[in-house]
Amino acid sequence: MTRSLTTELAEVTISDDNILRVHLHRDDDISLEMLQRHNAQILDFMGPNARCGVLVDTRDVSLYRLKPDVMTYQADNDYSKFQVGMAVIVDSIVVKQLFTMFSKVYRPTVVTRVFRDEGQAREWLISLLVSR
Repeated sequence: MTRSLTTELAEVTISDDNILRVHLHRDDDISLEMLQRHNAQILDFMGPNARCGVLVDTRDVSLYRLKPDVMTYQADNDYSKFQVGMAVIVDSIVVKQLFTMFSKVYRPTVVTRVFRDEGQAREWLISLLVSR
C-alpha cells in the first residue's frame, strides 16, 4: 500500500518497499522555516518507529538556490533519524558534482549518494534496507 503526503515543498510517498520518495516541486528560495515545517510533516506522516530509505528527486528544482543554513540543517536533524540512507536524484553531471561538493562540506549524518538514474537509486536504497 502506498501512502502520500503533500507539503509546501514536495510530493511525498512511502511505498511497500520502505522507500520514501520526496519529489521537490518548489523552484524558489527554500527557507529554513519552510524546510523545518516540511520535515515535521514527514515525521508525523512516518510515525515514531519508521525506518526507510529516502529518495529525493531534485530534477524539477535548482539546487543552486539552497542557502548554507538550509544545507547545515538538512545534514543533521530529526528527519534523518529514521533514514538508513538518502539517494538524491539530479538531472545533470554538473548538479551531481555540485551536490557531491555540498555533501563533503555539510557532511550528512546518513549515508548519501547522488544518482542520475532513479532505478539505480532505488536499488541502492533497497540494498541498504536489507543489510541493516
